[in-house]
Amino acid sequence: MCEGSQLSVKVTGDTKKPHVGDTETFTVEVRSSTSCHWDTQKVKQTLTVTSGSDRIWSTDDCGSWGPKGVHEIKPQNPWTYKVSWPTKRSTGKCKLSQESLGAGYYVATVNIGGGPSGRFVMRMGA
Repeated sequence: MCEGSQLSVKVTGDTKKPHVGDTETFTVEVRSSTSCHWDTQKVKQTLTVTSGSDRIWSTDDCGSWGPKGVHEIKPQNPWTYKVSWPTKRSTGKCKLSQESLGAGYYVATVNIGGGPSGRFVMRMGA
């Protein structure tokens, strides 16, 4: 089984300039220096969107927003998955705020099991 410390992650988005009301899809690439199996129930993944110190949205707020299952990670064959962010604030229990977000800088940060993080910076337009 993979440990969080042996996994590395990279996150990219559809665009560095999404617009309020659009859906931004992030692609997360998971790598390991040795072959292992990543069980998403045991080594948790979190993708969180922030703006400054303000936590906007997170896969922690809804289990169905993140990856599921057991995945084989090989050194030359990373595993990738997608996470869609509807450019809304999450309020917990798989719910979204209806309040519109403002234009500005937002950062998507991915962490797997306490290992190294990956970040993607966006400038959202109105």
